[in-house]
Amino acid sequence: MGSTLVALLGTGGTIASTSGADGQLLARRSVAELLDGCDVPAGVSVEPALDLDRINSWDMDPRRMWHARADQVEAELRDIRASRRGSGGGSGR
Repeated sequence: MGSTLVALLGTGGTIASTSGADGQLLARRSVAELLDGCDVPAGVSVEPALDLDRINSWDMDPRRMWHARADQVEAELRDIRASRRGSGGGSGR
């Protein structure tokens, strides 16, 4: 059986939040930092791991949701183009 590919796209939120020196809770941790604290099972590859945004959950309004989705689509298109170039298929456009 092949490996499982998982894309991890971060927008911040509660899971990325820590308290600063001033005691204020802010989304500070990156996707890479969050992933470092996880045991990824054998046979699972996490890529891409992208920070689309790093904001607090209460600041995620519809406009930001649409921008995050657009960033996700752009990342997917980059991966598709790169895989086509790497396999020799397609024009890479």
